[in-house]
Amino acid sequence: NGIAGIEPFHGTNIRVDHNDVNGNHIGIELFTTSNSFVTKNKLRSNTLDGLHTFSGSTANQIRDNHADKNGADGIDVADAGNTIAKNHADKNTNLGIFAAPGNIDGGHNKAHKNGNPLQCVGVSCH
Repeated sequence: NGIAGIEPFHGTNIRVDHNDVNGNHIGIELFTTSNSFVTKNKLRSNTLDGLHTFSGSTANQIRDNHADKNGADGIDVADAGNTIAKNHADKNTNLGIFAAPGNIDGGHNKAHKNGNPLQCVGVSCH
């Protein structure tokens, strides 16, 4: 897809679970989506980010996702107030995980062999 494989707009209490999302511009993009769950997805080989939050997406649970070999960040959480936990992000062009200030590090995130030597920003990764 030219924009995103999955892109909820203006949603609340949405579940995006167990999807295999590859080869899109962005794998999953949350657009003004809140109080939702993005869990157990495989986000691979997307042109930009595997997962990206955009424009007022807050209070979401981003857990247990695998974001590998994406063209920018594996997971890019640009909005504050989200919980990021138990994600794996490997071999992405830039960071494994980027979390803007104000997000919650739920722990147990892992990132390896990403292009940016920091691996993760805004959350701890092992």
